Amino acid sequence: MVGAIPLEEDTMRQRWSQWRWVLVAIAAASTPSLADVFQFETRTDWETWSFPPGVFVQGDDGSITLNRTSREINASANAREFLHAVKSTRDLVPGGVRVFSAAEMADNLIDQDPATWWQPSADDVLRDWWIEVDLGRMVYATKIR
Repeated sequence: MVGAIPLEEDTMRQRWSQWRWVLVAIAAASTPSLADVFQFETRTDWETWSFPPGVFVQGDDGSITLNRTSREINASANAREFLHAVKSTRDLVPGGVRVFSAAEMADNLIDQDPATWWQPSADDVLRDWWIEVDLGRMVYATKIR
C-alpha cells in the first residue's frame, strides 16, 4: 500500500488480540444459549409431567397455551388437594383453612355446607378473630363470598 505505515510487531499482536476477543464475543452471542431453557423433545416427554388436568393445551405445532375456562368454580372446595412450596423453607404445604380462634370449627369455612359456620370464641381477644383460606394454587377470582 502506498503511504501505509508499517506496524511494529507488538502493535500487530495487540490488534490481533483485540480482534480475536471481538470474534469470540460475536461467536458467543450468535450461539444459542441453553441457560434457563427447558425443552421437551416429544409430546410423550411433555405428557410425563404432572399438572392439574385441563390447565394447558398443547397445539399440534408443539406450542403450549393456557386453557381458557368460563365455568364458575369454588376454589376453596378442593384447596387441600393442592400443594405449594413455602417461600422461606421450600416445604410443601397443602391449601386449606387456618384460624386462631375456635379451631375445631375451621373446616366449616370451606365444607360447602351452608348449614355450618365458623365463629370466633367469645373468650378469645379480638386480635385472634381471624381466618386464612389458602387455596393452594393461583386462582383467578371474580368474587369472594
